[in-house]
Amino acid sequence: MYKDLPMPHKANITKDSAAGNFKSHPLGSHEAKAAALQKVKDKLCKFGILRSTFNQGNADQPSKRRLVCCPKFCGDKCSVNSCSAYKADSQYYQQCCPKAIVEHQNKCDKGEPPCQISMDDPNVPDYLSNMLATAKTGSEIMRNKTRTGSSSIAFVVWYASPASELSDTSHKYKSAGTKKSVPTWSKFDSNMDKMSKMIQMNFESARLTHPGCRLVILTDENTVFTPMATTVEVPGPPVEVVRIAGLDVHEEMISRMKARIKFLASEKTTARSNLILLDTDMLIMKSMAKVFDSNFDIAATWRHDASMPINGGVIFLKREKLSIGQQFFEDMLDITLHAKSKSAVHRWFGMSDQ
Repeated sequence: MYKDLPMPHKANITKDSAAGNFKSHPLGSHEAKAAALQKVKDKLCKFGILRSTFNQGNADQPSKRRLVCCPKFCGDKCSVNSCSAYKADSQYYQQCCPKAIVEHQNKCDKGEPPCQISMDDPNVPDYLSNMLATAKTGSEIMRNKTRTGSSSIAFVVWYASPASELSDTSHKYKSAGTKKSVPTWSKFDSNMDKMSKMIQMNFESARLTHPGCRLVILTDENTVFTPMATTVEVPGPPVEVVRIAGLDVHEEMISRMKARIKFLASEKTTARSNLILLDTDMLIMKSMAKVFDSNFDIAATWRHDASMPINGGVIFLKREKLSIGQQFFEDMLDITLHAKSKSAVHRWFGMSDQ
């Protein structure tokens, strides 16, 4: 049984939601989304690098997720990793370790980085304030695991570096002697720093709203992620990177289907997690554990597009029905491969971020 979850009421939303739990973005491209995100960052952290950190708290400061601004010279060192990699009296620790920045209690509205951003700042978006406010202490996370079932949920994303010719600004490439158009997302997807950061934000929002959940990246054998993609500063199991052999970077969505099939074939042997398959450009706003209380084998979400009514970027699979999920994607792959003679259909499923 394939279950369709309700579609949202706004026709211009590019990422549909299940029960209002996804943060959708009205902009139509990765570049536009990145530009909007950068605009928010610039307002919050004018002279540095915006970073969030989980603070376990003390008698004076309760446990919560906090926003900090590191000086620009920190670069990738603006990370929780700097808290353990450098001595406490070193410059990198004092100015690039988010924990140290929080302890200094310097406020960004009163000075330059390193500083902490107040949640009262009007430039902090509502979705970010809500997400940061949901962080729990380690003991609370353990209690929530039992209460919400979050530890039995795995969030699974797919990403593989596009072929080099797909990032050509001409948006044209040759295949079998013919020219084909290249989706505008390819240039953004070729930037590993941006993609790793987007995956990190996706995973941190998942972990904040689903304490203890598994986080999984499906990819090919050659993609090299920056440490940011697998650095999730919220307590929980390490990020799993599952590499699948024999994938073709020229056919990204076909490769995504093949990767999902092989992953499900492995997962069904243990059936340890309900699965939520997501596109990388998602933020999760609240728990979706209740979705799995519904009666379905595989659940998808609608969107307002007559030619592509089902959003392949948000799919729910029950752990006891993973064999059915595997068969679903095998059928989907078979239909897609047989559509090769229909170039428009094949191109959409072969080279699209949907």
